[in-house]
Amino acid sequence: MQKVSKHLKQTIKKVVPLLKKISEEVASEKPQPHKWSKKEILGHLLDSACNNQQKFLRTMLTAELQFVGYQQNEWVSLQNYNAVEWKTLITWWVNVNE
Repeated sequence: MQKVSKHLKQTIKKVVPLLKKISEEVASEKPQPHKWSKKEILGHLLDSACNNQQKFLRTMLTAELQFVGYQQNEWVSLQNYNAVEWKTLITWWVNVNE
């Protein structure tokens, strides 16, 4: 587990400078109307991380595995990630994953 944790931290360290090079405008652009922007992709990763954390904890507390799913497109839409400042999303993503 420590090896995985170390790898995740190294990945974050490499990726954050690249994310910060992306402008607010570019981060908000949708490649097509039905495709996610970079902000929405990062928001989805946040949703996924939060959901997975709960799954890990629930798995440790019960003998039966019961995974609760989520509607990723609806979550991204409802959270309106395109309205969130890019720097804020990056910071949030780093904090959730560290």
